Amino acid sequence: MNGIKRLSLFALISLFFFSCETDTVISPGEIPEGTSFYHNINVTQTSSNSFNVSSNESFLLTSKKISKIILTNKNSGDVQSTPATYEKVGNKLRLKFNISAKLDTSVFYNNYSVKYIFIDNSFTFIDSSLPTFKYPFKTTKIFTRWDNFTNSLSKDVQDFDLVNNKIYFHPYGPLGFFEYTRGKESKLKFDYVGGDFISATENFVFCDLGHNSIYRYNIATDKTDLNIKLNSNNNITGVDTYDNKLYVSTDEGKIFIYDFDLNPIKTIPYDGSLSYLTINNNIAYSTDSKNKLIKRYDLTTEKFIDAIPYPSHDSEAIKIVDDMLFFTDYKKEIIGYFQLSDIEEL
Repeated sequence: MNGIKRLSLFALISLFFFSCETDTVISPGEIPEGTSFYHNINVTQTSSNSFNVSSNESFLLTSKKISKIILTNKNSGDVQSTPATYEKVGNKLRLKFNISAKLDTSVFYNNYSVKYIFIDNSFTFIDSSLPTFKYPFKTTKIFTRWDNFTNSLSKDVQDFDLVNNKIYFHPYGPLGFFEYTRGKESKLKFDYVGGDFISATENFVFCDLGHNSIYRYNIATDKTDLNIKLNSNNNITGVDTYDNKLYVSTDEGKIFIYDFDLNPIKTIPYDGSLSYLTINNNIAYSTDSKNKLIKRYDLTTEKFIDAIPYPSHDSEAIKIVDDMLFFTDYKKEIIGYFQLSDIEEL
């Protein structure tokens, strides 16, 4: 864990939970088993943009009363159907079906309907929703929406960090970094016209300027007091602080390591195609946007270990705080997070 970063989730912003009730709507006609019976299905998100609905082992009927099942994805308008098939189980028949459909990744919940067509052409259906932000990590939650802390100057988030109940963030475009404290409006703390990445500690915020320089903003004095230009013609691709050191990755395939006074310590090899940078337990995490993966690099052995999937289809910036990986989703316009322990369950 990064010993210089602390975060009190509940003191900063209340988590955003979305309640979604499941409705059952019954049409006129014979209902053979009762309304709750039709919930004997498994709903599984199978990728970042698809899900699957299938019958489970408890879907037992006394006769072949259902002829067809129709799945409607209300977000995308996608409609799939399949004829009912049956398997004899003792003196009953198990309904069997399996339907796949696409997810709308821009929404928090994907609304769908499962419609059962009976042999007399009457029908019943259930309406429900599937959260789209819990794949592939089960503990994923929404930390905050962007519009809870951005303002008219800073409507989006390119990179961010979380320290001592504050959000530090850099928007897209030629703007510097902002500081947000709960109950107050975000403030522009350091204005600059170029650069993508930031990292914060209790005392400093380190900013990428012009993609080739690092400026140190002193929180106590409310101004910048040090800066360096990298001895490189290449662009900065990520910045993070860990174990009282500053790590800066570049697209030439290196990580430059400095102390907090910007004195160089060492340089290690890296992958120049990766973006963003965050470090936990001596493992560097960066995003591979082409393959929608988070690559992991052991800083001790200087070798890559198993990559993990993106936490959402439209992830971008990442930061690890208190053994949780926080991430932005630029379509949902949120910061989400999940427990790093989820990685072991993949």
